[in-house]
Amino acid sequence: MSLYKRYESRFKDIDNIQYNIEIWQESDKAFMVEEITLSREAVTIEWMDLDKLDPVRSSAATLQILCQSDRKFIDLYSVSVKSVRLDIYRQNSIYWSGTIDTELYEEPYF
Repeated sequence: MSLYKRYESRFKDIDNIQYNIEIWQESDKAFMVEEITLSREAVTIEWMDLDKLDPVRSSAATLQILCQSDRKFIDLYSVSVKSVRLDIYRQNSIYWSGTIDTELYEEPYF
């Protein structure tokens, strides 16, 4: 199995800095890359509060995607651990990268 890009999006922050979002997923064949719509508060990155001399600083990112249909992204939830990756680029340079926790998935119901 290889890793293929599945979804992508872009947005600008309040300082007008461009961010690109890519979701990659393991598969036997390539996906048609689909543009997704993000919510107003598209990405939240939480950095652990550690000493600046600690060699590794862990973090967690939350991506909020808008969707017009029920359970569109359920396939990202029902896959094996570490088979889906989120990459965030800030001004075309990698800013954050990590695998998606496939056990955390939520859809608000209105």
